[in-house]
Amino acid sequence: MDTNVSPTPRPALTDIEIEKIAEEERLRFRLKSELDPSPKERQSKLWTFLNSPFGLFLLTSILLAGLTGLFTQIQSHARQIESRNQDIIKITTELKYRLITLHHLSKEMQKAAPGNKSGASLFVWYTIRGGPENYRPSIPEFSAVTTYGLVSKLRLLGVTNGTDQALNSVTALEDGQTELDGNSKIYPQDFLDAQIQILSNYADNILIPYLDHERHRSLIQEILF
Repeated sequence: MDTNVSPTPRPALTDIEIEKIAEEERLRFRLKSELDPSPKERQSKLWTFLNSPFGLFLLTSILLAGLTGLFTQIQSHARQIESRNQDIIKITTELKYRLITLHHLSKEMQKAAPGNKSGASLFVWYTIRGGPENYRPSIPEFSAVTTYGLVSKLRLLGVTNGTDQALNSVTALEDGQTELDGNSKIYPQDFLDAQIQILSNYADNILIPYLDHERHRSLIQEILF
């Protein structure tokens, strides 16, 4: 048997078959383009969406929500700062009030005759201790709050400059009645005046800048809000 048989040639495609194949390829290409658009087409569709009424509405809503959240955070932070500053001013005002009282008592002790100084010296101690007996604070909430407690609260609120020295000065005053005056012990005059001066400088260095800061902050808040 002859094994060298030529393969049967494939019949030529008709025009109708060629057109059908071309149509299928065009359909396949269109589907591929729609399902997997090019980066430029994707960007164009996104831009078209963003410029549409709904896209602009959605974008504006997101922007407004972000700005509203930011504004709320700024207001909350401003209120926290305001509350902290008001606490610092209130505590420092009470400290200053006590120091005015101590300065007055120191003058009374200095003018008193020897043997009669213990009364003023004792009231100095009452003032340092903050009562509640024999001392009336600037506002009731500071009744029975020691001066050491006031300065410690200032440190908790972030006031650190000079605070350690102020605490040491208060501690010295609590145990400072070491000089004999008759049968009683009183504060040495120079020692008492030195400690009052240290605490007065400390209070002034806090109160004056914070009062100025609060005035400026209030002015800015009125302008912005």
